[in-house]
Amino acid sequence: MGGGSHKFQLKNKLMKKYYFLIFFLLIYSNIIYSQNKDLGVKDGVICIKEEIIDNEIISLNGDWQFYPNELLTPKDFKTGNKEKSCDYLTVPSAWNNKVKNEDDVENFGYGTYRLEIIHNCKARSMGIMLESISSSSLVFLDGNKVSQQGIVGINKESSKPDFKPEIIYYRPKSDTSEIIIQVSNFFYSRGGIIKSIKVSTEYNIRRYTIKNNDIDLFLIGAILIMGMSHWILYFLKRKNRSELFFGLLCLFVIARIMLTKNMYLLRLFPDFDWAMRIRLEYLTFYLGVLSVFLFIYYLYKNLFHKKALYFTITYTTIYSLVLLVSSVYFFTNTLISFQVLTGLLLIYVLIILIKAIIMKADGALVFIIGFFIFSAASVNDVLHTANIINTGIFTPYGLFIFVFLQGYILSKRFTDTFTKTEELSIELNMLNKDLENKVKKRTNEINKKNIILESQKQSIVDSILYAQRIQKAILPPESKLKYFFKSYFIIYKPQEIVSGDFYWIGKVEDRTVVAVADCTGHGVPGGFMSMLGMAFFNEIVLKQRFNSASDILQGLREKVKYSLHQTGKINEIKDGMDLSLLIIDNKKKEIQYAGANNNLYVITENINKKIGNNPKDVITSDDKKLVQISGDRQPIAIYTKEQPFTNHTFNYSPKDKIYLFSDGYADQFGGKHNRKYMIRNLKQTIFKISDYTFKEQQDILEKIHENWKGDNKQTDDILMLGFSMFEI
Repeated sequence: MGGGSHKFQLKNKLMKKYYFLIFFLLIYSNIIYSQNKDLGVKDGVICIKEEIIDNEIISLNGDWQFYPNELLTPKDFKTGNKEKSCDYLTVPSAWNNKVKNEDDVENFGYGTYRLEIIHNCKARSMGIMLESISSSSLVFLDGNKVSQQGIVGINKESSKPDFKPEIIYYRPKSDTSEIIIQVSNFFYSRGGIIKSIKVSTEYNIRRYTIKNNDIDLFLIGAILIMGMSHWILYFLKRKNRSELFFGLLCLFVIARIMLTKNMYLLRLFPDFDWAMRIRLEYLTFYLGVLSVFLFIYYLYKNLFHKKALYFTITYTTIYSLVLLVSSVYFFTNTLISFQVLTGLLLIYVLIILIKAIIMKADGALVFIIGFFIFSAASVNDVLHTANIINTGIFTPYGLFIFVFLQGYILSKRFTDTFTKTEELSIELNMLNKDLENKVKKRTNEINKKNIILESQKQSIVDSILYAQRIQKAILPPESKLKYFFKSYFIIYKPQEIVSGDFYWIGKVEDRTVVAVADCTGHGVPGGFMSMLGMAFFNEIVLKQRFNSASDILQGLREKVKYSLHQTGKINEIKDGMDLSLLIIDNKKKEIQYAGANNNLYVITENINKKIGNNPKDVITSDDKKLVQISGDRQPIAIYTKEQPFTNHTFNYSPKDKIYLFSDGYADQFGGKHNRKYMIRNLKQTIFKISDYTFKEQQDILEKIHENWKGDNKQTDDILMLGFSMFEI
């Protein structure tokens, strides 16, 4: 038996060497046959030396002549007048706002591209590779019509979309070639020449095409075999669902290879509908993301939170349904938001995999290497498709490496299983002889598991502590608070490590914006919402124009509803936030206030002064009064009875004192009868202590809270901000 084990291990070592040899040859062949030369088009002209075109595939990237809102033919350029009135547009890229259309829809329109190639290759057999021209095109080469995809038109009714890879072979009649491409787009989210056009000799083009086809077919075969092997393992045992979803992932990636790049599907079905092709391309991406997540989820199920599972299934399903029922233009415009959500999910999965490595899960290190390569390839493809970088499509290669490493993990597991079987046989034979040693061994194993569990707990706590550091870093620092408020106090007490309450301060011109917010939930979920809220404030207040405090709340509500996909449907996420917001105009000595389920307290020495539109609950004494300005009874989120937020405006006096707060302080359980502290008690307390300095007020409020709470746990996150206008 020992000899058999040695042979099996030796065979496994040889298999590992063969794996890495195949991997090296694949990557090496891909590097050799995917290199393209980019000489750069300038002012619609490119010069290519003969020795370069003999050895390279030349990408015609750069500034092409562009004639927006005109469909020109070679006859229009014979006089040379048109060249003087041309614009220039970078290829590859979408034409964005370069074209106009009747409906003023971004990227809808038509135009003509023109390029002159100086190549000194007269009478030689040449080739031009067209990849993706959106969404209809008519190509003229040296005055001759050589390609038409779809129907080019000046509006949606006269156009028909279609774009796919095409190679045009020709013999130049002179040492220069002229390419004229009419393009129209009234169906897709990006218009124009959005992929590189390549030129070289016919020999180089055919060689390049054959080698790339060989690699693609090799990838399809390899990925198909691995996917089927995982399906077989699943249907034989039906225990580990990760094998089922890995097989589905392989299927979706094969489908994407068939639908994109060289579009092998069109070779089988030349008349395949363009819109259906785009839908399948996006659908395989959405379902591929879901398959990757489910595969990893069932591998390391004990490390994942179920909310992550529900979140992933929900957003991929929503995007898939939108894809099936909406127009091509609409659902292709949602791709960026899907990629953002997927990016966040990717970060979460990487954190889980790092935890798996820390816990020394079987094969976790090799797995995360493969997953990282696959993720990097996917991110590369997103950036390449958006023309941010000019590299190539690498997701199939990334998946192959991922699949390859999965094969290595399977091989290692089989080896470990075989070795463990031998060890168990020996252990069973010795069981009756050494029972005491076995008990000790089991005891040691239990101790090790306890250590692992303790390590897992500490790892989770460390991660949350790190999230706390991030949240504190995002909140306005002490120096910023002192800049705006020289006399103030702030009480910030998260119920758990991270908080769902946050405060935000910013300045735009002569106006200071102050906000105190209470997000749905507390702990980690509340922390995510608070960071989302702060990001929205940065965007709305610092980057967009606003006229009033209510405008900011309305913009914030729209941001929350859009980001959380809140439409009012049943069982939909209804998370949001309650908040109070001030805009302080130092020139006009004026304050604007708007609130969502939160109120504002103002204490003033001017007893006859009117504050706000409908002041309530006035508490007065001989020398001061407290006025409550109530916020609207609606949250910053989807709501059944949404109304415009009310904007309150009042002038402030130098010694007025302002108080903003969440509901955490008033909702604290405690006292003799274990009841809530209540908002009326908080109001009375603030009024009584308002003559003290803000530092003294903070100490008193914190002491009252601790005495009231007693032995109870803190009920909710607590946030309270008080300041005097005299010091602003």
